[in-house]
Amino acid sequence: MFFKPGLTGSIFGSAPPIWQELDFKTCTDGTIKKVSGAPVLRSSYMPNQYLYRNNTAIDLDGAYTGSSTPVTTGDFYHFSGPASPPSTDDPYANCTMSGGHSGNPWDIPVYIPSNPGVDPDTAHFCNAPDKNPDPLYSH
Repeated sequence: MFFKPGLTGSIFGSAPPIWQELDFKTCTDGTIKKVSGAPVLRSSYMPNQYLYRNNTAIDLDGAYTGSSTPVTTGDFYHFSGPASPPSTDDPYANCTMSGGHSGNPWDIPVYIPSNPGVDPDTAHFCNAPDKNPDPLYSH
């Protein structure tokens, strides 16, 4: 049962992505600045995420906090399976960034044997859809 395949099987057979995206500029005065309206860190639903700059905790805006608590807390409920009905809380949902947590940051569908038409070459990173993948690492 632990490694049972399929939609009713174990999450270990087709777990959603675990990822993190850091998006900031480092300034000469030692601070960091957000590049866009997005937080400094965006990540998958799991695990907890901690941010440190020069050995001091920072928040999702890049400000020093001095706190050892996570900036985002893991959400195993949303990580562990598709939402029903599908929604932005689905860990497999493509390009559905909301705040600091989300599912799949690439516009590529989940591969399942019943959908063999999944083509990774058509995928793109949601925050930079015009960028082409590096050919050395895309196959």
